[in-house]
Amino acid sequence: MRPNSRDRSGQEQHAEEDGGRAANRDHTLDWFAASRRLPPATASTGLLLVPIIGVISAAPLAGEPIGVRETVALLLTLGGVFLAVHKPISSN
Repeated sequence: MRPNSRDRSGQEQHAEEDGGRAANRDHTLDWFAASRRLPPATASTGLLLVPIIGVISAAPLAGEPIGVRETVALLLTLGGVFLAVHKPISSN
């Protein structure tokens, strides 16, 4: 279990926040580099996965439980991404 932010020194909390900003900045730069190489349709579809990644990563990092409502929402979102990238089968 993660200690309460009041139990940590200000310096420890500040270092954690700075590390989070640095990691976020690095991921943002990686995304911009990748988006220059990807077709626009692929890049925009990749953005649809951001909420899924956020919910799944919040579970262990913030101790957030994934309940039935979250599971249904994740499955619906994945279904939408699948429909966006799936090529229809021709009926010839």
